[in-house]
Amino acid sequence: MLGLAVVGFHRSGTSMLAGILHKNGMSMGSDLLGASYSNPYGHFEDKRVISINDSILERQNGRWYNDFAVSSFVDPDSIVDIQNYFEGRCAEEGQFGFKDPRLMTTLGTWTLAVPELRILYIHRGFRRSCYSLWLRAYRDLALGRATELNDIIVRSKEGVVGLYINNVMNFLSLWASDESVRTRTAFIDYDALQAKEVNIRGVLGGIGIDFPDVDLDRYIDPDVISAEGGFQGEIDQDFLARALSIDTRIQELCTIK
Repeated sequence: MLGLAVVGFHRSGTSMLAGILHKNGMSMGSDLLGASYSNPYGHFEDKRVISINDSILERQNGRWYNDFAVSSFVDPDSIVDIQNYFEGRCAEEGQFGFKDPRLMTTLGTWTLAVPELRILYIHRGFRRSCYSLWLRAYRDLALGRATELNDIIVRSKEGVVGLYINNVMNFLSLWASDESVRTRTAFIDYDALQAKEVNIRGVLGGIGIDFPDVDLDRYIDPDVISAEGGFQGEIDQDFLARALSIDTRIQELCTIK
């Protein structure tokens, strides 16, 4: 089985990257979540993956936006479901991908179930990804889409940055503690992808995935870049420093060849 998890914080370009892979031969699934005003080209999220992550989180009595350690999301009851999902897709496609931003908190269960899982992490600076997430929640509330998550995000910009810190620290903890995860993970910088400076074939080749050359001019749409902005000066400085430190660490990983 050769599966690829596309991982990254919300509003960091995971849908854009998954879409590029999907349109160039690496299927993200046959039953995908549809498009929305905030993702007009689609989310490229397999509904079966969403369902499995729902189950992992539900059994832990949590949400992806709660502050849990990685170990809290290692759910033995989901391992068979994940393995069955992989076996089915491998039989149909051989090489495939999948994406759900909540993998930032559930990835430990997936890597335990499928030790050979490859991971492609896309990073976008925390100020812009957090601002984009905050703005989407604000617009959702204006459209009458009231949820616990939207309320948390809109109520406190520090809360949004807290989500970033928790999610990325969960990923980094898993990455740092498991050598096999480190050797099977590749990183892409959002800005480099937008600038069409990423050799996707080379990046994936580094973790053992054969992929064709990609003409990024066909897929990067400057009119659909999610909202730019930042929270500098609006959060506690110690909190900001922690987010910046985490952000810098991920950025360093994106530059390692």
